[in-house]
Amino acid sequence: MVSALVVKITLPCAIIINFSRMDFDVSLFFLVPIGFCGTLFLIGIGYFMARKKSPDEKAFQMINHSGFNIGTFAIPYLHSFVGPSGVIAASMFDIGNALLCTGGTYALASSVQDPHNRPTIGSLLKKTFSSIPTLTYLLMTLLSLLHLRLPKGILTFTEIGADANAFLAMAMLGIGMELTLNRRHFSAITRILSVRYLAAMAFSLAAWFLLPFDRTLRKTLVILLFSPLASFDPIFTEKCGGDVGLSSEINSISIIISIICMTLLLIIL
Repeated sequence: MVSALVVKITLPCAIIINFSRMDFDVSLFFLVPIGFCGTLFLIGIGYFMARKKSPDEKAFQMINHSGFNIGTFAIPYLHSFVGPSGVIAASMFDIGNALLCTGGTYALASSVQDPHNRPTIGSLLKKTFSSIPTLTYLLMTLLSLLHLRLPKGILTFTEIGADANAFLAMAMLGIGMELTLNRRHFSAITRILSVRYLAAMAFSLAAWFLLPFDRTLRKTLVILLFSPLASFDPIFTEKCGGDVGLSSEINSISIIISIICMTLLLIIL
């Protein structure tokens, strides 16, 4: 119930409010391919890590290395500490990320698991654009490009939902957190999360020193790259017949690590 409130109501409200408070910069479109390529690269890392293992293990690794939890984790953080500019940048990044983590990752993993189950462009687009936050990103981007503003009455209503988003998003993550700390999972969890956050460190260094953005935008991108694993990962793991308990533990521990990393980055940068 909390998840439905966040994904379908408060997160779209937060996106609408932040877009309405700031003029859109066309240069932010560069963040869409960065989000897409970052997630795709992590899927490739997962495949490489399991290249000599069974198709089922390849699918598990591809799913559980990939994706960034932007909507229900990074955006509440950025809304509170960076402001509207951070949320708009995160929204652009998440459009590219969402193309994969809301269905594309599962389609690729299941095609590796079963070569006869090839994804089509139509099925990928259908899964992606059935996401309410993604549709909200696209709608508000289009309105911003056309220099159109939503009526004040709509903004007054959506501001109520936006104010509740950070609290409900964090409550949702706490409710869904599963820390059984099974000893037989220790090595797998350590290996996957070590690779994940080493990749985040490499990406963030490249973003900070190589991208021609201003300091605020580079800071936002670095913080986004340390977001936890996508919340869809355990769901897709179950669909592929993988170890859901292990996937949930990996996902939960990544939230704790990301809270520490992102807080430190906010202080340092």
